[in-house]
Amino acid sequence: MAVEEEGVFVMKLDGDPGDFHCMACLKICNFLDQIYCCAKTCNMPEQQQRCEGAFLKICLQRHAIDEMVTAMLADKKIVDMKGNCLFCRNKKHHEELKWCATKTKLELFLHVIDREDLKIDTLLEKYFEIRVQNRMNDLRKVQARIEREMRAVAEARGKEPAEIEHMMAKQGRSARRIQRREVDHIETENEGIRRRLGVKLLKKKNQTIQRIKDASEAAPIPEMVCIQMNLHKLNVSKN
Repeated sequence: MAVEEEGVFVMKLDGDPGDFHCMACLKICNFLDQIYCCAKTCNMPEQQQRCEGAFLKICLQRHAIDEMVTAMLADKKIVDMKGNCLFCRNKKHHEELKWCATKTKLELFLHVIDREDLKIDTLLEKYFEIRVQNRMNDLRKVQARIEREMRAVAEARGKEPAEIEHMMAKQGRSARRIQRREVDHIETENEGIRRRLGVKLLKKKNQTIQRIKDASEAAPIPEMVCIQMNLHKLNVSKN
């Protein structure tokens, strides 16, 4: 996270376009800049690199939320990329109505978490879209090779063009059925990923809520309140 000035936290994603995570080396690579940590990532198909990069953005968004909470608990001002209050709708809402100033840290977190989780949903949909595209591209390559080989064998055996076209049309229908089954399969996989990720995000959200509550309970009592409490005790003892 970038901090423009002391006491200010800028809510944004870490990383650069093209970043993806190597699970073997636990390092960040970049397919746009051709920066790789090992032969595995260097030889990884670009479609797979893009898929890994899409999932990395999900992790970075979740990390950004954690960093925001840490900054909130440190009493830092939380702003967006334009320097505006992250919690208020506009500058008037922040400067004149003082909306965020009337809220507790937990209320501010709950106010913004749904919007941030929506960004995660958008990133997750992009990840699923790339997964489906990659699987279909791989399947089409295999089917194209099968069709070329079938046509070559049929022509070598001297079959008539009409017979070859009939055979290829039959193969095309079979290929489309396989594609539909594959789409159903990967969508089932995606739903499983969505469900598991949703459980983890909910658990993380509840942990963050508890973290904010614990920090609020452990916060020192303001000096003026302490003085008032001491005066009250003194008056009680006199009576």
